[in-house]
Amino acid sequence: MNINRELNSLINKNLVKILKLRNFKRLKKDGSYVSKGDIFIQRLVKKFINENYNKNDFLLVSEENFKNQNIDYKKYRNIFILDPIDGTENFISGIPIWGISFCWYKNNKHKDSTICLPELNLSISKKFKSNKNKSRIVALSSSNNKLLKKINNLNEIRITGCCVYNIYNVLHGKFTSYSNKKANLWDFIAGFNIAAENDIPVYVNGKKYNGEILQPNKKYNIKIKNK
Repeated sequence: MNINRELNSLINKNLVKILKLRNFKRLKKDGSYVSKGDIFIQRLVKKFINENYNKNDFLLVSEENFKNQNIDYKKYRNIFILDPIDGTENFISGIPIWGISFCWYKNNKHKDSTICLPELNLSISKKFKSNKNKSRIVALSSSNNKLLKKINNLNEIRITGCCVYNIYNVLHGKFTSYSNKKANLWDFIAGFNIAAENDIPVYVNGKKYNGEILQPNKKYNIKIKNK
């Protein structure tokens, strides 16, 4: 299965419907929004996996179906980790900076990943050609309050509200780095595996990340820096 081709085809075929769902939203317990677009994309991806894998042979971990607990990954041959819409606040506000993150582990080893930005018609997968730019732009998470207080000491910063967009731009050298001290697993796991596969340094909780599968019931301190 070519994840990048299949996922992009699936989303592009349904993009008009997805965009029509941006006005239907509700608040979650953590104060963030979930839209009908998030739920629809999750259903699309789950249906696709169900059609291609034995239902007893895989686990789909998604932001919108996750229960706060440790997972025994060894029970499953195939693990899929999905963020149906990263940047939901942007999505529901009509801002095209939102993305989809999809990561595949087979036998507890990274098999393939893709991240895509449907409204911008951008995507990136395990093997890609980077057009390296000499950027000095630093991307930050909006939850990084301590760093935001030091904003005047930074030359060029961007706060986009979308982890997938930030990682995409660091991979291509359009941003020099991106950090987030409270990232969810589905926010970064696909992009970080793409980076690791291409020898771009990424760090989780201060340690170099090399593609290992992580638990979803934690917040992670992450950083990616263009070489």
